[in-house]
Amino acid sequence: MNNPRFFGGLLLALLISYSTLAQVRITEFMASNTSTLADEDGDFSDWVEIQNTSDTNVSLLNWSLTDSSGNPGKWRFPATNMPPKSFLVVFADGKDRVTPGAPLHTNFKLSANGEYLALFDPENAVASELAPQYPGQFPDVSYGIGMQLTTATLIATNAAIHYLIPTNPTAGASWTQTNFDDSYWASGSNGIGYETGIIDPQEESFAAKLLATQPVAYWRLNETNGPAAVNSGTDGVEDQGGYIGNFTLGQPGPRPPLNPTFEANNFAPVFNGTNAYVNGPYELVDDLPSFTIGGWIYPTAAQASHAGLFGQNDTMEFGFNTSSSIQIWTPAGAVSATYPYALNQWHYIMAVGTGAKLSLYFDGQLAASQAVSTANYGESEYNFNIGGGGVFNPTGDYFKGQIDEVAVWFRALSTNEIATLLATNAEQVSFTPYINTDVRTPMFNSNATAYVRIPFTVTNSDAFDSLQLLMRFDDGFAAYLNGHLITSSNAPTSLAWNSAATLRHLDPQAVQWTSFDVSAARAWLQPGTNVLAIQALNIAVTNTDFLMQAQLLGQSLADTSARWRYFSGATPGAINGSSTNDFGPIISGATHSPNVPATSDALTVTALVTPGFNPISNVTLHFRAMFNPEIALPMTVTGTNGIWSKAIPAGIASAGQLIRYYVTATDSAGNVSRWPIFPNATDSQQYYGTVVADPSIQSHLPVACLFIQDTNAAD
Repeated sequence: MNNPRFFGGLLLALLISYSTLAQVRITEFMASNTSTLADEDGDFSDWVEIQNTSDTNVSLLNWSLTDSSGNPGKWRFPATNMPPKSFLVVFADGKDRVTPGAPLHTNFKLSANGEYLALFDPENAVASELAPQYPGQFPDVSYGIGMQLTTATLIATNAAIHYLIPTNPTAGASWTQTNFDDSYWASGSNGIGYETGIIDPQEESFAAKLLATQPVAYWRLNETNGPAAVNSGTDGVEDQGGYIGNFTLGQPGPRPPLNPTFEANNFAPVFNGTNAYVNGPYELVDDLPSFTIGGWIYPTAAQASHAGLFGQNDTMEFGFNTSSSIQIWTPAGAVSATYPYALNQWHYIMAVGTGAKLSLYFDGQLAASQAVSTANYGESEYNFNIGGGGVFNPTGDYFKGQIDEVAVWFRALSTNEIATLLATNAEQVSFTPYINTDVRTPMFNSNATAYVRIPFTVTNSDAFDSLQLLMRFDDGFAAYLNGHLITSSNAPTSLAWNSAATLRHLDPQAVQWTSFDVSAARAWLQPGTNVLAIQALNIAVTNTDFLMQAQLLGQSLADTSARWRYFSGATPGAINGSSTNDFGPIISGATHSPNVPATSDALTVTALVTPGFNPISNVTLHFRAMFNPEIALPMTVTGTNGIWSKAIPAGIASAGQLIRYYVTATDSAGNVSRWPIFPNATDSQQYYGTVVADPSIQSHLPVACLFIQDTNAAD
């Protein structure tokens, strides 16, 4: 058991300082990273986050990070520019990498037990430091400055607009300027578009929707001759597969009318159940903290036990574990579900893994799930195979039937993403709820471009630390602030009055807000009237639907207090404290006195508690003797120094017995904080505590006490 005096005393003595002239500071770090943020090698290295608080770019050349107060230049930054108000993560793992533009790694590591940490400017002056040392750290819990983001809506979803569907180029290039005369344009409300009710087969494509989710590997398996099985995923040719054994290629796969989101000429291979499989990339799914694998299957016979569908032996084994059930097995756990379908039918099956759960989906519906607890799903020295060749075992495991459209993601798809893959757009998406200004008549079959001008007013153009443009769009756009191009998506480099989008933005994605950081455009904000001008682009004049809706948000960032705190929801490279787990009061450790009480002593517990985002409502001491039920008592504050205290009554435990406790604090909004934090039920400290002195034990050596609730369950 950790001695609570270590944490509490160290926290109260911690000195955090900043240079009044410093533009860059340390804002967050993690000294025990087991699963939060992986570096480019896949390692979960400790990290330090720094922030440029200024309104200008800062060159970090010859700035330095150190864990030694006597060596301020221990690790120096290369030539690296930090944009205004931006964050930068540096891995602290001893790898010592200083290539500009690549992930940065210090030549030292962080200690979870606490040590000195500082950032120095090029003149070796302290920019920020934690001295003499930061407090002890917890696994996957960061330590940093509490921050609060205030957002002002500059352009709302129902803002007034002026718009034009051009029929010629007479508007010229000046239509994006603030002083452009748009009095002859039509007026409307933000949210411009149309719906025809006509189904566009190209937007119904299963393959197009799947590719929009950016799988690492996607084998369509539509080859009519071998030996290569082409990968259409983001890894490209690196993950190309090969047909092994006796295949029949180019046979009908999922097709209309039963599968209307596929091409009429879609093909899929036939696996013979004895020696045919697709040999995929080596060690594809090693060390993944989360994953999704999926594909279409068409069993033509009862499968043998452990007939592999797709996976990597000893890491992700997916297939028929019996003739009538599907299983995903991993080193972290397994889940199975009865396969309910008849032979000779196409069905889509998926396995999804997060750090907390394994799930099976059949045709987009949850079939089974199982709780797990893992930082990653392990590794093995095998290939990722399809249809056999070693899935549940090093070799064999052959499937009889057809498999098509196999994909691998290095993340867990959401239930909505899974449903969207299988739904037709007519079932899943309508633009009508977002259309406040209908332009079907002037636009459909006439022009793929719509010009939109949205005026807005700003009182103080210097008030914002960042600008965010939120867009719903089908299919592309280019946005201008007071005549300056600030961002675009799916837009041609050279825009004309009748330009079309360069790529489709599929309907399921089009109705979701996409955020664009346009903070650099703050330079063009002006007091008074401003204009956001948007050239909204459809994929073609004949496209069956269209949508553009915008929001512009101005954001101001401020520290919630000068006191550092723990964050159970770490935010490397982003604003601290954005996790709802960390909205409560700031508890800076807890201590008790006396350290080892006698049976006649009360045990007084104290904690330093300060407000987070809201005023403190109450602080509670929870304690228990041995394995008895917990008792909760309200704590009281003395003076204005934030020290809360409460005495655990004498006599609650006998000599040699255990007393344990923790503290919770609640604010006026109902947000709750806890100390110790207890972020992980299997790998973190739940209580602080002590043992009541036992006069019968006399020793000059340290005494260790082991308490077991159920001795029959002990090994």
